[in-house]
Amino acid sequence: MSKNVFLRSMMFCLVLMSLGCQRSNPSVSTSEGAKSATDAHGHDEVSLPADFSAGVKELDRLHSTIVAAYTENQPENAHDALHVVGEVLELLPQLAEKAAISGDGLAAVRDATHVLADSFTTLDDAMHDEKPVEFEPIKQKLADAMTRLQEAAAAIPVANNP
Repeated sequence: MSKNVFLRSMMFCLVLMSLGCQRSNPSVSTSEGAKSATDAHGHDEVSLPADFSAGVKELDRLHSTIVAAYTENQPENAHDALHVVGEVLELLPQLAEKAAISGDGLAAVRDATHVLADSFTTLDDAMHDEKPVEFEPIKQKLADAMTRLQEAAAAIPVANNP
């Protein structure tokens, strides 16, 4: 593994670990194959997606909630979504591999999740530090990364993504 790829992977893991609240219990499988986790800060239980397309749909829902909150200049309304989004982002590359996304497609998924993690971390940090953030450039980065993930999900054959 090249040094650059290794460093990017390590940075991504650190970003995901710092994004949102820490979970008190590790993720566990549910009867439907999805995962769930219990939050140590009183947030609702998180139901994690079982496949890549479901992961992208859940990420899109969280993205929409966060964008709406910041667009309305009410970042506190994004609090719960910002704490859940890290769980989904962490799982997404694994779900992409499970759906037989490989090569350039997998690299695009990983790149998009890095951009999303960095952007959501910026918003989460600003919200908790009660500092203003210039949202429009972040909003565009989020939209571009979501488009790449949606394109990857649309390209998966149904047989690879039950």
